[in-house]
Amino acid sequence: MRGGGGWADVLKGLLSSYFFAQLLNRTFIVDVNDYGCRLDKVLNPNSGMQWNRQINLSNTSGDEIFNYRLGYNFKIVYELKDKNVFEMTNKTYFKIETAVRIVDKMGENKYVQARMRELGFEPSEFSIFKQFYRLYNELFKLPERLQTATDEMLRRAKPNNSTKLICAQVRVGGETGGGGEDWWFMDKNQTADFWRFIRYELLERQQMISNYKLFVTSDREAVKEEARQEFGEENVLLNANTSFHFAIDKGNNHTFTKCQMMERILVDFDFFRHCDAAVV
Repeated sequence: MRGGGGWADVLKGLLSSYFFAQLLNRTFIVDVNDYGCRLDKVLNPNSGMQWNRQINLSNTSGDEIFNYRLGYNFKIVYELKDKNVFEMTNKTYFKIETAVRIVDKMGENKYVQARMRELGFEPSEFSIFKQFYRLYNELFKLPERLQTATDEMLRRAKPNNSTKLICAQVRVGGETGGGGEDWWFMDKNQTADFWRFIRYELLERQQMISNYKLFVTSDREAVKEEARQEFGEENVLLNANTSFHFAIDKGNNHTFTKCQMMERILVDFDFFRHCDAAVV
């Protein structure tokens, strides 16, 4: 499996491909090295799942490899709903390249429902989003040094059992660099809506205001500083210098290596598992 896009898109492809491998009872191997840093340099396999095994296919006959290059083909989600995937190929290697949740309609596929139940998935309730926590944890864990840093941050985030941790991921978008594109996900001044929602819907309505911490990530360092000004430095947690795009930012304007950039993104992402409430 190879990745594409930012970390969210990479995960959609990874978790979909992993589930596909489970359905077909195949060994799952990850090849995400399009970004200047191999994934196994920043994440470790979990549960004995050795997805970082190295296989050299350079001398392998094309007759042994089934290439399933899907990219951002969203139609495949509906095509797979009716396909007998067990008859797709009997080749030795099944190579998937996608950044889409290709298995989200698989619960409606009559050919795989029995197999899904064997694996502990209820077909009527299945989607990558609903099974995200299980699939991600089966595959990945942070390296010890990153886990130690995360544990220390968690102690600051939840100094006692009654502290509520609110997490906000604010993606503004904008100039992507390289290609000169300009994709804005929201107005640059719209961050005020995030803070207003957090203050009135969570802190006040949910009565969290007396004991809370706010963890903020963004594609703009200025947004994180804005949160500090809005809620007070004592209430806001953030990791500085994490506003990179997994694929687009080549690291040319930073003091970090590509692997260090990936580590910083993944630590921010992994920390969201500890949130009591999240705003994205």
